[in-house]
Amino acid sequence: APAPVADRITSMVDWNNRTFQTRLALWQGGWEIFKDHPLTGCGFKCVDVVHTQYPDPTGYIERYIGMHNNFVQLAVDTGLIGLGAWMAIWICFFRRMVRETISGIRPDGERWVILGPVAAALGFLSAGLFEVNFY
Repeated sequence: APAPVADRITSMVDWNNRTFQTRLALWQGGWEIFKDHPLTGCGFKCVDVVHTQYPDPTGYIERYIGMHNNFVQLAVDTGLIGLGAWMAIWICFFRRMVRETISGIRPDGERWVILGPVAAALGFLSAGLFEVNFY
């Protein structure tokens, strides 16, 4: 990978990196909110309303929009029910794509019809590990 890309990737997991520390603080704040609303969450965009009820020594929860992780955000917003449903959708999608690829229904030249949506979904989910790309 080019140097700027490699630097960005390593900074995502560097414990001393300020951006990484910010994400950890947001995820910890999200965990605290989730613990109070584990089944159904506190509602979409609820963090804007409830963040004052939780310790936020860094001030990040108030300052940033979202939890900077789709999984954490969905756990906070929709609880285990919503997060489970969202994960079930992706599991079904990928299982179907694997089945379609293995079944050989499409000629080799048309596998892109399956691989294109898989690549797009993987890109969306990967980006969602470090940013909320819902709103």
